[in-house]
Amino acid sequence: MEIRDDELVDRLSLRALIDEYALAVDARDPDRFAALFTPDGILAVIEPGDPQPSLTYAGTDELRTVIDLLAPFTTTFHVMANHTATIDGPTANTITYCLAHHLTEADGRDPRDTLMLIRYDDTLHRTPSGWRFARRDVLRQWTEYHPAERARLAG
Repeated sequence: MEIRDDELVDRLSLRALIDEYALAVDARDPDRFAALFTPDGILAVIEPGDPQPSLTYAGTDELRTVIDLLAPFTTTFHVMANHTATIDGPTANTITYCLAHHLTEADGRDPRDTLMLIRYDDTLHRTPSGWRFARRDVLRQWTEYHPAERARLAG
């Protein structure tokens, strides 16, 4: 597979946007998160087996509220992997796999990890500020629940 220099820059920029999405979510920063989308950008959450989104957020103001979905969790940890991109001028389509850990620590109960396995299907546009999500479909594949602990390595 041969990649031209200009395509390489685009691919690295797209991957940086994917990683910034995970960092913005885990930092629970609504402004940082919304800035990753075009002003009319859409995020749609599609549950396993559903053909249509169960949740849709459109535009900067609604996208800021996506972070509110994380309120029940103490900490999140999104690992982005298996990223592919098809670039056609100012538009790109990407697929990214994600392991999204959601830690719950509440009411003196043992911590619990809710692990969501997610596939992101994206349409992105090149803007004067760089690549941005025009639409991000969050296709939840399945969820696992595991006990967790905040173990120390030393002392």
